[in-house]
Amino acid sequence: MIHWRRAILFPFDYIKLYLLSIMVQLTLTLVVTLCCFLAISECLIKDKEWEEWQQLHNKKYQSDEEERFPYTIWIDNRKMIERHKSDKNSTFKVEMNQFGDMVLFLKWLSKPAF
Repeated sequence: MIHWRRAILFPFDYIKLYLLSIMVQLTLTLVVTLCCFLAISECLIKDKEWEEWQQLHNKKYQSDEEERFPYTIWIDNRKMIERHKSDKNSTFKVEMNQFGDMVLFLKWLSKPAF
């Protein structure tokens, strides 16, 4: 009699496992979607900072292609400023200014000429 009850419950175990696997897949999909949404919103916030900086310093570019290179430089400079601000041993202050979309001259000086 025990074997008979086990035989009846066995198909339900498969259903439980199937539903559990669907729940795991949906949970993973939700987590990945949420991470992508947060990454995209981070990019949108950064773009807003870029546009505010452009307006503040009256920077205008003729096209998106022309704007792409200064934008990447501005991003690199902003990351460098954030790293510097997080360094507790720094003895000087660094902030974004009207030259934020230009290549940092000190980077060129630090590279060997040969």
